Amino acid sequence: MWQAAGKGKYGKKHVGTFGFRVPIPERRVHFDKEYSSIKLLLDGQEVQVQITDSFWNKCPELRHPAILDFCKKHGLLPGANRPLNLRAVRINVLVPKKRFSVELLRS
Repeated sequence: MWQAAGKGKYGKKHVGTFGFRVPIPERRVHFDKEYSSIKLLLDGQEVQVQITDSFWNKCPELRHPAILDFCKKHGLLPGANRPLNLRAVRINVLVPKKRFSVELLRS
């Protein structure tokens, strides 16, 4: 399970970006440092998401403008009245280490 993440420093620098925070244990299992990007399927649209160097350090987040659009559409943006459990999405591995689909946990 991943969660919609706040903008942080990256979002302040790159307007219009938003991301999903990947728990460290899932990062270890589902990602490979050999790949510089992955593909995410968001509402049937496939987007290529770059994996930044900080993803492997202290900021395990995948960011892309299409993630912001997806989160806005489905009410996943962070806010005072939106706890973490209401910002979570399920990830399905389509091709190990390379391609994932994002599924809402709530309707």
